Amino acid sequence: MYYLLFFIYFLACCYFITKIKFVQHAGISTKIILLLFSIKVIVGIVGGMVSHFLMHDKSDLHFYTIQGMIEYENLIHNPKIFFTDSLPAAYANNLGEFFGSSNSFWNDLRNNILIKTIGVFNILSRGNYYINSLFFNFIAFFGHIALYKIFKNIFKNNHWAIIVGCFLLPSTLYYTSLIGKDLIIFTSLAIFCYCSYFSWKENFTQKKIVFLLLSFFCILLIRNFIAIVLLPCAISWFVSCRYSFKIWQVYVVMAVILIGCLLALQFTNQKYNPLKIVVDKQQAFFTLGKANSEYQNDTLQSTIKSFVTSAPTALRHAFLSPYPQEFDNVYLNGFALEIIVYILLFLLMIIYPLKNNFITKDFILFTVIFTSLIFLFTGYITTNAGALVRYRSIYFPFLIVPILCSINWGKIFEYYKINKIL
Repeated sequence: MYYLLFFIYFLACCYFITKIKFVQHAGISTKIILLLFSIKVIVGIVGGMVSHFLMHDKSDLHFYTIQGMIEYENLIHNPKIFFTDSLPAAYANNLGEFFGSSNSFWNDLRNNILIKTIGVFNILSRGNYYINSLFFNFIAFFGHIALYKIFKNIFKNNHWAIIVGCFLLPSTLYYTSLIGKDLIIFTSLAIFCYCSYFSWKENFTQKKIVFLLLSFFCILLIRNFIAIVLLPCAISWFVSCRYSFKIWQVYVVMAVILIGCLLALQFTNQKYNPLKIVVDKQQAFFTLGKANSEYQNDTLQSTIKSFVTSAPTALRHAFLSPYPQEFDNVYLNGFALEIIVYILLFLLMIIYPLKNNFITKDFILFTVIFTSLIFLFTGYITTNAGALVRYRSIYFPFLIVPILCSINWGKIFEYYKINKIL
């Protein structure tokens, strides 16, 4: 029964994807669109099998599936509970801290949104993970398309490099094909960037404004700290696009303002100290207990000195870890090879560059700064390599696509061909 349902829904998703104008206008052939979507669906299936057979249902995927069935039962038999048990009133007006990692309505909300969405999808899937994965991947595919359309507008003649960077980066493809918060954040961030880019570049429309606000609030509710980093970066990007300021000047001014505010907040109530949010996030990781891929992180204090002292370790973890054979884990060693490939691509860009001067482009500088800040934040708070790989994965396209499109591949192939003949 489930096999038949999956096949019917898969054909329906393939049909609608090829008929939606947003996808049709991307400039990718129908065959390639269907191939890329099929790859994404297959990876989602593989992720479910890994969770079931290798992790013995001790993963977030199993938790979401079980909780989604509970929400489905509530939706069918007791809809009042489905629509009210996650409202603020259910917390007896004790909502907790907005950035809190426990005992907080806002912290619970990110799981509740996801689980209730699964509960609704269960009307069609009858609780089957693989069918739900198909539905989620149908939605997430629009995030990949949005990124492709942005980069295609910037790098006109790099069709295949952009496809690889937007759709096929290993860790990005894997984690954005699994039911979870990473899929939602990736899709929301891509839609936010798409609406922002073409609004700044062309003009605001009612549809773009609606999706811009929806995507931002989705990020804010699912992972609020990402929205806090995103907002000043997006404002700087907007100012540089709309007014006659060089983008690096805008970012310098924004950085000075933020650092000034940070210094001022050091002398106020610690409740309003942004550094305390990072410390609390790290402490939340510590409370999870030791994992097989545990790092020896420095314990942060909510002072600038502590963050400066811990910065080298955070940067090393954020940009270079995991290393090959650092952990006795085939899974992590595979992602370690991915990092090595990205480093080699960066070196190729330095040695064989194209003269496109991509760093002067507003969107590229925005993504580099935003992604670097998120990586650094992740390096500070994350205490195990598995979580680091997952959190970091959804941002790789923003860094790797510009690198792929800035390498003089023709010169490399020509050099290789000549040397092969010699």
